[in-house]
Amino acid sequence: EDTIPASMDRAPSRAVAAEKKKAESSSSSETKMPLVVFSHGLAGTRTMYAALCTSLASQGYLVAAIEHRDGSASCASHVDESAGEVKHELYRHTDGNYKWRTTQLGVRTKEIHAAIAALCPGIGGGRGKKRATRATIPENVFPGSSFDASAHFADLIDHRRVVAAGHSFGAASVLASIAAAKPGTISRAVLLDPWIDPFGIYDETDQACAFHPLRAAAANAVPTLVMRSERWNADLSPFTRHADSPWLDVEVKGTKHQDFSDIAFRMPAIARRIGMKGDVDARRLFEMKLGLIDFFIEAATAIEAWGDQGERVKLRSSALELLRTYRDEGITVRVKCSSAN
Repeated sequence: EDTIPASMDRAPSRAVAAEKKKAESSSSSETKMPLVVFSHGLAGTRTMYAALCTSLASQGYLVAAIEHRDGSASCASHVDESAGEVKHELYRHTDGNYKWRTTQLGVRTKEIHAAIAALCPGIGGGRGKKRATRATIPENVFPGSSFDASAHFADLIDHRRVVAAGHSFGAASVLASIAAAKPGTISRAVLLDPWIDPFGIYDETDQACAFHPLRAAAANAVPTLVMRSERWNADLSPFTRHADSPWLDVEVKGTKHQDFSDIAFRMPAIARRIGMKGDVDARRLFEMKLGLIDFFIEAATAIEAWGDQGERVKLRSSALELLRTYRDEGITVRVKCSSAN
């Protein structure tokens, strides 16, 4: 919990160093970067979303892609500190085991909080824990690495714009992390085809439903963007009905679950043959996904009066205007928004 293997073994480039110096000389958050912490899906890895993560980085975001060590990654690196070497653990197939999935969610939540604590010492931490300080920042234990996340990047990050994003089980991990986080730790959320089965059944008649992860996440008031493939039936109504912050839910027709990963780019013919890729043009879908994420994060930052209904209507109309350009090119979407509530 207090270590986080980081494989970056070089100091930041001159360009990053120059930006850091610029940020240190100014108190304005406009000179700092938003942070995106990305959580991969079941049997995925941190590199399966390289297209999205690198594109967000090219647009001015600092992106930390996590490789979860809960047994859900196809292959994850573990550091044996006693031997000083890196070992690799393969994916453990645990379908249908609710108890094990709950345990995995707990590990994933701690890892997301640890990544935030390492990069934003002033805000990281789950409920019931003290804010991270220099003495409690997760230690980088990767052999031979001198990378110090807080020293290299902390002054470059806008703590008001910490975004947790994920796909499938990663999106569920984001919701669980929000539910367990202190208010203000995570300021935006991006959920790509959230797989919420590990949360268990939500029963409105049960008094304990207020503690269900979806309800707990809603109570933390984090503006949330949801993008889902066609007919991805994740019931987020316990979250959306009780959310105090804006949310936008976009379903893209002609898409499959893995269209949100790099599989559609890396092996399109095979993915289509085995039913992992939809009919939508992968590049246009990617452009829309990237544009919508960037729009939502910036819109959530720019609009201050979130409680004002007029501002929520503005969010919805602006999103529809953006999506209309892709609809004209053959991409059909269905949009739900908190302004309709």
